[in-house]
Amino acid sequence: MPVFVAVWLLFVGLGLACPAVGNLIDDSSTERRYLSGTGLGDGVDWEFQIDRGRGAGSWIEIPVPSQWELEGLGSYAYGKDDPEARLHAEVGRYRHEFVVPKAWRGRLVRLVFEGVMTDAVVKVNGRSAGPPHRGGFTRFAYDVSDRLEYGGSNLLEVEVSEASADDSVNRAEREADYWVFGGIYRPVYLESVPARSISNVAIDARHDGELAVEIELAGVEGGEEVTVQVREIGPRASEVGPVLTSRVDGGRDQITIRGRIPGVEPWSGERPRLYSLDARLSEDGHALHRPKAWKFGFRTIELRPDQGLFVNGHRVLLKGVNRHSFWPESGRTLNRGLNRRDAELIKGLNANAVRTSHYPPDSSFLEACDELGIYVVDELPGWHDAYRSGIGSRLIGELVRRDVNHPSVILWANGNEGGWNSLLDGEFGRHDPQRRPVIHPGSTAAGVNARHYPTYAELRETLGSDSSLGRLLRLGRAPDLVLPTEMLHGLYDGGGGSGLADYWRAISSSPRGAGGFLWALLDEGVVRTDRAGAIDTRGNYAPDGIVGPYREPEASYQAVRQIWSPIEIESADWKNGLLDVRNRFFRTDLSECTLRWQGLAVPDPVSGSEPRVLFELERRGPRLGPGQRGRVSLGVVPDGAFDVLRLVALDPYGREIGEWAGWNEGRSDLLESWLPVQEGAVTGAESAPPGWIESVEQIGAIGAGDFSTVWTEYASGWIRLEVERGGNMDPNAAGFTLRLADFEPSRLEWLGDGPWPVWANRLAGPQPGLWRRSVDQDTPGRSARGFYSGVRWMRLLDGRTLAGSVTVAVESEGLFVGVLAPDFPGDARNAKAEVPALGTISFLSRIPAMGTKFHRSIDLAPVTETDARDETASRRDVVWLRFDPQGLGL
Repeated sequence: MPVFVAVWLLFVGLGLACPAVGNLIDDSSTERRYLSGTGLGDGVDWEFQIDRGRGAGSWIEIPVPSQWELEGLGSYAYGKDDPEARLHAEVGRYRHEFVVPKAWRGRLVRLVFEGVMTDAVVKVNGRSAGPPHRGGFTRFAYDVSDRLEYGGSNLLEVEVSEASADDSVNRAEREADYWVFGGIYRPVYLESVPARSISNVAIDARHDGELAVEIELAGVEGGEEVTVQVREIGPRASEVGPVLTSRVDGGRDQITIRGRIPGVEPWSGERPRLYSLDARLSEDGHALHRPKAWKFGFRTIELRPDQGLFVNGHRVLLKGVNRHSFWPESGRTLNRGLNRRDAELIKGLNANAVRTSHYPPDSSFLEACDELGIYVVDELPGWHDAYRSGIGSRLIGELVRRDVNHPSVILWANGNEGGWNSLLDGEFGRHDPQRRPVIHPGSTAAGVNARHYPTYAELRETLGSDSSLGRLLRLGRAPDLVLPTEMLHGLYDGGGGSGLADYWRAISSSPRGAGGFLWALLDEGVVRTDRAGAIDTRGNYAPDGIVGPYREPEASYQAVRQIWSPIEIESADWKNGLLDVRNRFFRTDLSECTLRWQGLAVPDPVSGSEPRVLFELERRGPRLGPGQRGRVSLGVVPDGAFDVLRLVALDPYGREIGEWAGWNEGRSDLLESWLPVQEGAVTGAESAPPGWIESVEQIGAIGAGDFSTVWTEYASGWIRLEVERGGNMDPNAAGFTLRLADFEPSRLEWLGDGPWPVWANRLAGPQPGLWRRSVDQDTPGRSARGFYSGVRWMRLLDGRTLAGSVTVAVESEGLFVGVLAPDFPGDARNAKAEVPALGTISFLSRIPAMGTKFHRSIDLAPVTETDARDETASRRDVVWLRFDPQGLGL
């Protein structure tokens, strides 16, 4: 072995620095070493002691990152419950030993914390790493280069206080409407760079290829050269455009490099095209520092008064949801997989935007938004109170410097609902060369009216009544764009999709509409380690999601997904496969999408069979540009023999963006094939099956309305019930109900729209099919009790031994089928409907509308989705019933 190689191996093995052979070692890169795990399921045990509450006093081991309450320590607190919580908040102490390579000697080493709740006092080898950090949601770092033992053992000590020593931090972050925890809940790592290095890069890349890169430098002496190169991302990555270069002047630690990159493809929510930027600091051709490349996108954001929000010169509406960073077993400690899953969930909802209420999320969530195409409102913490200016300025810097290069971030939010310090609006731009607008959720700023929870009337007025527009013009002021950053507050089964069709119609039809954000994506429920696994949403404070704590879809999910679909079916002739469609994409032609459809044969009420697929076909979408309407012919029917046609649309990336289905035959045709009836005796109501029906009652009659029933019994076991009713009907609910004797339905099976019940102002979403649901074991927001649309037949099974089943078939068009009465928790506030007294199973021509947490249904919209038929005229309805004591079919 050559002597030179032997010496080199000796130095490498011992981890020693060797100036003579330094050029053989790549010492120009950035190296990162995690001291903790990277997230949930990947923790590293550190020593830990808590001063009070569960587990107080003893040194134990807990995983980092984590929240100590979720590890069985300390006590739980919901922020706004206890404004004096800081007086009895917990303090946790961490210890962890680690080794630093000898080769890092002479380099700049930073100790980085991605998130610590709330104050952190950090020591390395007994010496302070720097001033205490206050604030629980931003990344912070210390230069610990001169505090480390290179090649030997080092001790990290962190004292974490739930309550901050800065009272404005407590008011902004802790006394808030969400769960508050303690601990090092995001990763901790060491980052090593050369002494002369690039410390930060902020990119401003416009959709026309204009590029400005602000570069901060550390340790430079003058005369060094900085170069940047844009590259494509992918298996065939290659350079794009010229290499841009600038020389470092003496005494300067920041430079800006400008240029134009030809032929770039802009980033947008529909085409999230990403590039990477390589930067290099060198001297005389020798690389001093080559950091990891930054991902970014070329795109331009504009707020045009009285015209809307524009991305790359094209108007876009933000179809948004508010999202907490939360998981039931780990609080705000997440991982890359969960963050990606939430971004995919938002995209699957046909939303295109998310507000990171009420704090910045993990970086990996923003990375997923970059990749999937989700517009982000990135929010500085602050619920109803703001930071004082000193600490607020520092936290804004930490927020913006971390997130500045994400193309998904299009707006900054300076706090929430009074939690904004207006004096700090300009601080965002100090770190952001793109100068993104800074909005105030709950108020108006930067030409954006982001006021929360408008009623429908208030929304219409804000969007532009002639009187309000006239007042603004007389004052010489351009009208604000309208972007409610919270609206239609979900709670249990209320809000979310209820009223959204009308709200969205108003927003999208106004030039001032910029979009809106639903509150909220998910129920913020925590699995209490002090309560035998119970999920606690703190009463009605946090069960307000479109999905549950584990992302279980609720009824509003299906409604929102359809209302926000980029493809709208305006009318359909399902029998002949002819659809009138509208393209609601902002930049995508429907010819880039794929249409897949199936013809299905569906079971009758007695056979108990499953639907059968008769044929499956696929084609590209029609050539229709954004906003255009046209007719699609599916070329559907080989022989016309199908019951249901099911259509699925896929976007250019293969994601489902819509699902629809329709019937081939009318109800009477199906009933003739399903019900083998024979002649029977026509009698009065008293001949209803003994032992099954207690009564048949009218719903919604105002005054003395006519009501009569006629029963016809057949040898096949089917009973035909004809109901005549008339007179003035309650506009909230009208129909009739059957009270069954000693019958408690526990399971449902039905052919019709499903799998969720509907409300008068939330009819969108459910699709025809064969569905099965449990009645007893559902939770609020996912209950099977309620009103079902499009029912052909339904079977209810009593789960008790030999209690049997009841099957109904609906002959009349326009009837909803009600199963029991929807029930609401006692704290549902306005998120409940005015439901009449109902029996076991009901048939209604008019059903109630649903409210939200803050508004009654009457304040939400004119309920334009409801069938507007005249409920003062007489009406004749026919349904069929079959009673089976053995529980037929189920």
